[in-house]
Amino acid sequence: MFNASARSLLALTRTIAGDRRASIGTTFALALVPMVMATGAAVDWSRAVLVRADLQQAVDAAALATARAQADGVADRTRLAAIARSSFDANYRSAKVAEVSTSDLTVATEAGGRGIGLTASTMVETTLTRVAGVDRFDVAATAHAVIDKKDFEISMMFDVTGSMADAPKAGGPAKISSLKTAAGDFVDTLMPKGGRFGSGKVRIATVPFSQGVNAGAFAGNVSGGKSASCVVEREGMGATDDLAPTAAPLVRPTDMACPKNRIAPLSADRTSVLAAVTGLSATGATAGHIGTAWAWYTLSPKWNSIWPGSAAAPAGDGVRKIAVLMTDGLYNTVYRSGHPAQDALARSQANARAVALCQGMRKAGIAVYAIGFDVTDPQVKATLSACASPLSGGATAYFDAADGAALKAAYDEIARQIRDNLRLAG
Repeated sequence: MFNASARSLLALTRTIAGDRRASIGTTFALALVPMVMATGAAVDWSRAVLVRADLQQAVDAAALATARAQADGVADRTRLAAIARSSFDANYRSAKVAEVSTSDLTVATEAGGRGIGLTASTMVETTLTRVAGVDRFDVAATAHAVIDKKDFEISMMFDVTGSMADAPKAGGPAKISSLKTAAGDFVDTLMPKGGRFGSGKVRIATVPFSQGVNAGAFAGNVSGGKSASCVVEREGMGATDDLAPTAAPLVRPTDMACPKNRIAPLSADRTSVLAAVTGLSATGATAGHIGTAWAWYTLSPKWNSIWPGSAAAPAGDGVRKIAVLMTDGLYNTVYRSGHPAQDALARSQANARAVALCQGMRKAGIAVYAIGFDVTDPQVKATLSACASPLSGGATAYFDAADGAALKAAYDEIARQIRDNLRLAG
């Protein structure tokens, strides 16, 4: 159709130029040619620019998808090429205008097996620009997806208070059961059986809490020898930071009521981490700020003398530190000189301290995710939203899960974001 239009314009130009009755015919014909060329070039160039933009976004998406597959252990070049092609086709919308053949989509492994380079090329046939002898515009796009070679240190805070034994208001199994499933899948994703999900090392700490924390074998060292299991919050110095317990010991509670489940520092042992998750049981009240503090402690190098075999790395380019906080209720318990309090002031203090601890973590370079499970209280939602790290677009890494399926979806999404720690270079 467009070629026919170009031929018609040329014919019209010849007709006018051949009109000898007035000089205006020749003048108009001479003026018409550059007008047609300019208009045609603008139209065709705009089409090429649009195709180029579409080509680039499809190439970017395909490079990331292929790099993810490579990180998950796919090494066969034919399979990588097929993954790239599938992703490219799913995202390229200009195939009818500018087809990309199999030979014009090339995939290469880069960065010592940590990255993928992908190039696509095509051509956009011109319409009116053919008048100037230009039959096509060649278009190409290139992307390089590189897996950041980082280690991951992840602390998983679990609410194991008594209410977790109940079913969520939206229905379904007991919340503790759904938590075990969702958190177990999270561990499976980031610590896959038989290998690692990427080029870096993954270590996970587990922090179950109720009205206190069971520090297990570490209790004596963190409490100055005053407790053999349960510890609660510090008051004054160290209340809202990660100060080493040698400088500010944790407090032994008077009621000695704490979870059966013990905290476990960072570990790369998939079996032990999964065992900690599947062994969770529910009892007690909610001192969420204490759980939040311990999520930070397990990621802090200041605490390395407590568990030298599970020492946290210094924050920096070689490691990503992540805290995943999960609760189903209002933080309603604080300790004053080791004695529990659950009055209105206690609730206010618990939530304020939790937010202060989260802010401290984020300032220390720790990404904070927060999950509210079966939460309806506005104060809980406000606390968790304030805890979560900010994301692009003004959102936060806070997930509101009404039932077990939504809880699993939240953990799956967080795992996906961690797993897809990819960047486009160049």
